Amino acid sequence: MERLFVAIGLPDYVNQALAALQEPTRGIRWSLPENYHLTLFFLGEVDPLHTPAIRAAIRQIQVHSFILPIGGVGHFPPRGQPSVLWAGIGSGHPHLFQLQHHLTDLLFNLGFDPGDRAWKPHITLARCSGVSPETVRQFEKRHAEFETAPARVDQFSLLSSERRGPRHFYSVVESFPLLSE
Repeated sequence: MERLFVAIGLPDYVNQALAALQEPTRGIRWSLPENYHLTLFFLGEVDPLHTPAIRAAIRQIQVHSFILPIGGVGHFPPRGQPSVLWAGIGSGHPHLFQLQHHLTDLLFNLGFDPGDRAWKPHITLARCSGVSPETVRQFEKRHAEFETAPARVDQFSLLSSERRGPRHFYSVVESFPLLSE
């Protein structure tokens, strides 16, 4: 089995800006900057025999490239004990939501469940364990005005995730170009 997800990779200048938000705080495990991405769909554990069909289905997507505004920080869940710190996706772009919608439809037709929660586009900055909500609120307050230069999105990728110790390492299975404008 391989753990797969579909995501948009980010340019180095965005990864560097996101990494600059990292503050040493007990209970916060920061993501590696090279692992920053915007997840479009999480497939989970997949039999490698199904990967060719997944790749073929994803190749059917015809969406134009777009600009991705990145700004703001927040956490999940919105109430209770924080478990994830994230950077937001500005006001988004219609093509981003079109891409995610087409992808969800295609993968649902292949038997992958998108889950019950509405998709909330974000970039995971860190995982939290035992961090007080007040510590997270203070982080959000310090970085309330955070934003990077927008990123041009001209492709997205199917990735595999391998866990080594407490970290995940990602490998591109295949990248899929978006239509040029």
